[in-house]
Amino acid sequence: MPELRLTIPAIPPSVGHYLAYRVVTPRGRKPFVQCYHTAAAKEWFELVARVAGPRKLRGATYTISYAVYVGSKVCSDVDNYAKCIIDSIAEDHGAGVIDNDKNVVDLHCYRRLDRANPRTVIVIRTEQEGLFGGGA
Repeated sequence: MPELRLTIPAIPPSVGHYLAYRVVTPRGRKPFVQCYHTAAAKEWFELVARVAGPRKLRGATYTISYAVYVGSKVCSDVDNYAKCIIDSIAEDHGAGVIDNDKNVVDLHCYRRLDRANPRTVIVIRTEQEGLFGGGA
């Protein structure tokens, strides 16, 4: 099973700090809400791209496991990091480690405490093992 492991020396922004919204009012038209990546999200994307470098992993489907090692017990829910992490490795948003985040079929999330070394470890795998009695 092909695998790629990335260790990012930072904690991703949680869902509440990943996207922001603003109301745009074009002249003569109805206002609409526009969402955009925050500065924290853009900084995270750039860091993941630097760590990943040219490494890519291609497959029909992906399993993503991540562990966020936080520096204190005060932190976000473990699943609040998922969107930012997956988007940061996808080709259409981030580093291009995987071709498309719609092909992520399994996600495993972990949060651990490590006061001395906060970081995020992302493991990407291709090919399924039929965990629930079915095939790939």
